[in-house]
Amino acid sequence: MKIRKYLPKDESEVRQIYLDTYFLGKLISLLTKNLDFFDSVIDYYINNEPESVFVLEDNSKVVGYVSGCLDDKKYPDNTKGLIKKLLCNLFKSFFMNKKERKFWNAEFSFVLKVISGKSGELKLKKPKNAGHLHINLLPKYRGKGWGSKLLKAFLKYAKTNNLKIIHAGSYRTRLNPNSNFWLKNGFKVYDKNNSA
Repeated sequence: MKIRKYLPKDESEVRQIYLDTYFLGKLISLLTKNLDFFDSVIDYYINNEPESVFVLEDNSKVVGYVSGCLDDKKYPDNTKGLIKKLLCNLFKSFFMNKKERKFWNAEFSFVLKVISGKSGELKLKKPKNAGHLHINLLPKYRGKGWGSKLLKAFLKYAKTNNLKIIHAGSYRTRLNPNSNFWLKNGFKVYDKNNSA
């Protein structure tokens, strides 16, 4: 097992891990076959800031990664693009099976709650002059300290780039009750929302 900088040859494996862990650490393909909506979210990291991506490798196979952005101001607000794709998928849902239709209706409902301010998501405060990060590991590699090691590799890199503040989002739900990973690794609660 080793942690190393991301290389362009890792793109397909990183994208697959992203899709395999998108829904609270589980496969998004269990809920929908229309993956282009989700696949595009990771584009910023691997196309615009690949130097801020580290991978966990097991026998030459990428099994996890940490991706980050050193300056939130540079991270594009793609809300309009995502809403357009969501509306397109909502329209397509009339031709999908019941399970997918239910998923896309729930996604659309969630976005409406965010836009209207009912979910509280837009009210969450984010630190100024900060960067952010995401960590994804295949299930087999979780709970063994590899996420913490990936995080440390990113934090060391961020420090050498004079970044002093980093934030990450964590969801605590019935399906994903544990948010101790961040606290265990020295993060502090900056803001939280109990209404989502």
